[in-house]
Amino acid sequence: MSIGDMIVSPVLYMEDKVFVAAANGTLNVVSASSPRRKNWSRRLDGPVTAPALVTRKGYFVPCEDRNLYAFEPTAGVELWEPFDCKYPLRDAPQASEISVFQYVRDSRKFFAINIVNGKLRWSMTGPRKVLAAMDNDVYLLWGNRMLIVDEVLGKVTASVPIGGMDLLVANTKAPAVYGATRGGGVYCIRPLAAGYLTAEMLRQVDAKKK
Repeated sequence: MSIGDMIVSPVLYMEDKVFVAAANGTLNVVSASSPRRKNWSRRLDGPVTAPALVTRKGYFVPCEDRNLYAFEPTAGVELWEPFDCKYPLRDAPQASEISVFQYVRDSRKFFAINIVNGKLRWSMTGPRKVLAAMDNDVYLLWGNRMLIVDEVLGKVTASVPIGGMDLLVANTKAPAVYGATRGGGVYCIRPLAAGYLTAEMLRQVDAKKK
């Protein structure tokens, strides 16, 4: 199936649907089991070059026309008015159960948006991504520090040094912060109340995979 232009944004898959955003701003959602059957399509006002995000709550598309779009994944109905970020969007959005997060590299602004109605919760200059979302807080990467921020109010409750890691994973699903070093060290950071991981816990996870 021809999309009509280059595909720069990674192709996404969820529940037998393939989500394709092209450089000419077209969105095409097709059936994975019947590749010639198009579920729906839309045309945006600018190219899509950044990774989009699809979850059961929405298909979130960052566009170079400065807007973050949100569509219902099955029928393509617009969930809310496009959120204007003032600058072209070239970074992937993230989503928790209640919020969508978007970093804008040209302004260095980081937006937290209500996932239900598309209204701004709060914005902040500096943070680049969410490292974890747990217990009503989000953990944001800001240089070599991690900010702990109230997800709804945007109030910073703590700032923690987190230097020494070469990779910190963007994450909103697992209740932990994950990092790694070039030397091969892999780290999992969790709240003290969660306790330490044990060998028995790891064996239980491995058994479930089998």
